[in-house]
Amino acid sequence: MFLFLITTLIRCNLYVSEEQRVFNTIKIGQKAVENENLPKLQGIVSKDYEDVWGHDYQKLMRWFLEYFNQYDNIKLRIIKNSITIHGVTAVCDLNVIMSGNDNNTEEFTASKIRLFISLRKFNKKWLVTHAGESLPRPDQSITNLF
Repeated sequence: MFLFLITTLIRCNLYVSEEQRVFNTIKIGQKAVENENLPKLQGIVSKDYEDVWGHDYQKLMRWFLEYFNQYDNIKLRIIKNSITIHGVTAVCDLNVIMSGNDNNTEEFTASKIRLFISLRKFNKKWLVTHAGESLPRPDQSITNLF
């Protein structure tokens, strides 16, 4: 019986789809934000990260520190619309609801965003390389984003 359980666990881990691995990275990020765990976030964001809001890796980490200082009881609800994988690149189309208690006003705030996150596989690990609120233009291939 014990051997059967171990074998089953190994098979489940060996046959995890790339889409599930990508979504697991997103879930790690979700938990890191909710727990205000900056080192965990640093572990899933590529050093060559950039986004449509003008953040590079360093600016993004400073933004998260400011966000963690401004809000308590941060919660994220993530709804996966799709994950598209092309070799070592992936694009996630997500609906995200962010909520928390604003320390400045002591009010509960929430916002919703449709977020597109690009990831690239480095040494068997998926890392976030780009984020934005819109899909790539039709004339721009996914692989040209990286």
